[in-house]
Amino acid sequence: MHQAIDEGDSIEVRQCLRSAPTLKLWLHPSSEVSALHRSVTKESFDIYALLESNECYFKDKKEEECLRFLNEFQRSQIRRKGARERKQETSHITRIGSLIKEYCGGAKQNILHMLPELDKNVLLCATRNLHRGQEGWDNGGSFRQRSSWDALTRNLPFGPRCGIQE
Repeated sequence: MHQAIDEGDSIEVRQCLRSAPTLKLWLHPSSEVSALHRSVTKESFDIYALLESNECYFKDKKEEECLRFLNEFQRSQIRRKGARERKQETSHITRIGSLIKEYCGGAKQNILHMLPELDKNVLLCATRNLHRGQEGWDNGGSFRQRSSWDALTRNLPFGPRCGIQE
């Protein structure tokens, strides 16, 4: 780990983190300095952000004080690299959510094509019926129960789902 920090090799650091996911305090074998402290002193802020996103921590408060002596540019680099690291961790979830919300381009057609097929799945129909209970007013002004599936698909162009009239 510390050799990778010295070389500025974030790929190797990531591999070290994956090889020992429960290890949160990476101490240097000879100097007993934490990996977080070493990444700050080497100005490897991308590695610092990677370690921080994996919930690694400083050895003690004295080590943590090294952050107080950073200039404004270095602090902004830590913020930027940290934001990028967090964004990479959730990018696939964000992408799927955006595609569903915006219905943009070819993705809209793919989603619309897949939803009727999902509607035919017996297991999903059973799950849908178990998750009933959201109540509300429909467009006609009458009160009815709604499933979360209805909330997701209410504006999509296909008829009664799972063969169940509501």
